[in-house]
Amino acid sequence: MGPEIADAWWGDEDRYLDYTLAREDVLKSGELDEHSRQLKLDELDETLDKARADQRKDEALAELSFVQSEDYRLRQVLPSERYAERQKQYGAAAAQRLAALDLQREQWDARLRRYAHQRRQILGDGDTPSADQSRRLAELRRHSFNVKEQLRVDALDRNGALP
Repeated sequence: MGPEIADAWWGDEDRYLDYTLAREDVLKSGELDEHSRQLKLDELDETLDKARADQRKDEALAELSFVQSEDYRLRQVLPSERYAERQKQYGAAAAQRLAALDLQREQWDARLRRYAHQRRQILGDGDTPSADQSRRLAELRRHSFNVKEQLRVDALDRNGALP
């Protein structure tokens, strides 16, 4: 095949893998202070081609948005305050999409809490045979969640991650 063809086919992926591994090394390094770490990360970012650099910026914004949303949730920031901060940072369209996502997450969490509460009631009924409890739980999942959501709920249940 030859090095030219291999580089044409996989070179970009190989370079991005090298970048990613170097970035992980910088992030995990215990020898760098925050300022030095950021300088090294900036140097690495400069090695990316424009398309990868744009992709990396989008990924960083998505990560920041996720961390910010979790922070808002933990601090119980009002939706109007969330929107105002996001509008300044990302623009009105993104702030609206993130507000809609917040609402979807709140609705999911509420449904999941209701399910977990009803599940505890079913399992707490010591007079009901386990086969009946299993049947009632399956019925509860079918009525509470669509097929894809049931898979997610089953995984949460198996991993002890229900609220």
